[in-house]
Amino acid sequence: MRFLVLQHAPHEGPGRYAEFAKILGIQLDTIELWKPSYMLPAPAAYGKYDAAIIMGGYQGVKDSQQEYPSKEEELAFIRRFDKPILGHCLGSELIAFAFGGDVYKDKRKECGFYSVRKSNNRNSLFQGFNERFQVFHWHGDSFNIPEGAVPLVYSEFDQPDIQAFAYEDRFFGVLFHMEMTPQMITDLLRIDKEYFEKEDREINHGNTAESIIKKAIELDFQMERQSQTLFNNFVSIVEGQS
Repeated sequence: MRFLVLQHAPHEGPGRYAEFAKILGIQLDTIELWKPSYMLPAPAAYGKYDAAIIMGGYQGVKDSQQEYPSKEEELAFIRRFDKPILGHCLGSELIAFAFGGDVYKDKRKECGFYSVRKSNNRNSLFQGFNERFQVFHWHGDSFNIPEGAVPLVYSEFDQPDIQAFAYEDRFFGVLFHMEMTPQMITDLLRIDKEYFEKEDREINHGNTAESIIKKAIELDFQMERQSQTLFNNFVSIVEGQS
């Protein structure tokens, strides 16, 4: 199999997914969207891919064309691509936005490890997960899912936000990160330090860089197992729709 990967920043790549893809013999073709020379495949070339994965990034779906040059091309790709797509963080926001969902600045900025819970919609993407599990978050935006989409995972806060959804059983938006290793999280805290430390919300993340890195190391095995389960579930979905 062959997956297309849309990557928005050098430090937000496929991470653990690259290792799992190698084990399964899946080729990942990565488009480095931060480079001026990037080129998305034309619709005529979609047939050579079995699925796509859209990674996170510092951009926002409501940024201007100057701030986010590849945005409109990515939205057009999402609407036209006829194979399964998995989006994380910014990737999930793009999927929601592409099909009519709203993306907005949340009053709560989530940076760190937080518990989430599965919905009653038993989609196979989260098959094998506990009812509640911890994941790594790095976002300040949330979304309203498109009409017809089903929630898969909620946050554990008093007024829970939808953290993952499925649309038409082919598009999967996951606001949190499953792919990141402790080293990737450490790099993220260093590179995006200004965003992490900025007090710009009614409710901020309440974490320190040190506490997040410590948690990432403590939960490394658990995160790897969860990441592999989700990736394998996505691959099974792709195989079932081939």
